[in-house]
Amino acid sequence: MSTEKAAGTPSEDTMQVLVVGGGLSGLTCAREILARGKKTTVTVLEASDRVGGRTLSEHVSGVRVDLGGQWVAPKVQQPRMHLLCARLRLKLHAQHFRGKRILDLRGVVHTYATDIPTALSVLALLTLQMLLWRIKWLATITVGRLAPEKRPELDRTTVAVEAQRLAGRWDDVLDLITAMVRGVFGCEPKDLSWLHLLHYCACAGGVERLVKVNRGFQENTIVGGSQQVSEALADEVRSLGGRIEMRARVTCIDTSSPGAVCIRGEDGREWYAQRVVLATPPSNLKGIQFEPTLPASRVALNRSAFMGCIIKSIAVYPTAFWRRDGFSGEVVADTAVGPVFNCYDHTVEMEGPGGEVVQHCMLVCFINGDAAREWSRRTCEERREAVVSQLVRWFGEEAKVPTMFVEKDWVADPFTGGCPINSYPCAVLGPHGAALREPCDRVHWAGTETATFCQGFMEGAVQAGERAAVEVLLSLNNQRI
Repeated sequence: MSTEKAAGTPSEDTMQVLVVGGGLSGLTCAREILARGKKTTVTVLEASDRVGGRTLSEHVSGVRVDLGGQWVAPKVQQPRMHLLCARLRLKLHAQHFRGKRILDLRGVVHTYATDIPTALSVLALLTLQMLLWRIKWLATITVGRLAPEKRPELDRTTVAVEAQRLAGRWDDVLDLITAMVRGVFGCEPKDLSWLHLLHYCACAGGVERLVKVNRGFQENTIVGGSQQVSEALADEVRSLGGRIEMRARVTCIDTSSPGAVCIRGEDGREWYAQRVVLATPPSNLKGIQFEPTLPASRVALNRSAFMGCIIKSIAVYPTAFWRRDGFSGEVVADTAVGPVFNCYDHTVEMEGPGGEVVQHCMLVCFINGDAAREWSRRTCEERREAVVSQLVRWFGEEAKVPTMFVEKDWVADPFTGGCPINSYPCAVLGPHGAALREPCDRVHWAGTETATFCQGFMEGAVQAGERAAVEVLLSLNNQRI
């Protein structure tokens, strides 16, 4: 018997839980179980060599910045992340948004200074606002956060079809809806279920929050990078007696025995537990064999889920020249002249050795959706040239020679296969949505995809982890009875 097998074998007086996935949701779940459960042990199995999942923070130009998920909304919108950062003594930094914004559509560059691009015609602006109101009303009133499967008729069409119907002849409005879908889901409107979009907006508390900086979901970043949250949670898990095993890719979960669940890794290791929590995107579960097979609805969710596509890059400059010229650094674009559809100021201000404020000036750019899938097949040098060319188009010749350029191609990531979230095509959530959070025997589900609040964001990952921890503890207590 291997050491791992012996260590993972439950004893009569200790309840063992295995959490698959060392991202924010899995680590939150593990920490909560250890903190609340008496005589309960937890082992976290992470397939990669780091914790953090879809958050990744690396040192760039002397500071640690985010190449994965990064933004935190105001406290009233995302209270769990604010409480978690306060407990872990992590500071938030306001996302810069003041100045002219750029809208680059169909080869023409416009500037504007409001939340909704005013460069459009009055009728197009009215159409866009009515479309956004329609989405918000359907999301919050008709669909809601908890049971999208109750409105299966909305699952029969795509976002592309509905947006075309609602936008009419205004191509600029369609371009903006396409940019929103690319930014939020990392995919194209033609691939996304209308019901999934509405449910996602309901979980966010409205579509406006998803796209706004000021008083929206892009309002703050975490000083030092968001991966710190998972790293700090991992330290807490270990301090509470939990174990975290890296490079532990799970290939089989066997619940056929009336005793412990057996989890097998691709390297031959085995672990045993009374309960298993899967805190990974549903699409990642395609590589895991379940014995016996999961219920049909859960199989359909796993099989149909697809991960968005994102390539995130950061260009570093000696000064924030775009601010000097009155620009906020924020850009929304189609892909008519290049692959980048979205850009933000990513300047980090730090205190220097003499107490002075030192600026690390950066622009963060996103290639999303079909463009990310296409450009992932090209070289980093080709992507760099294309990204910088667009920055020059928007901000002038000073953008031509960044002092440093780094990127993360999430499409090519062997552990996530993309970013930021799993989505569903038509005819999946309607018939099978009720199975999204429903435990299957002794298998429970976490991950931001299962959240009912801020789904797809770090806040949603924390909420889902907390909910799964409560489910596990209640089931273990009933088992003891």
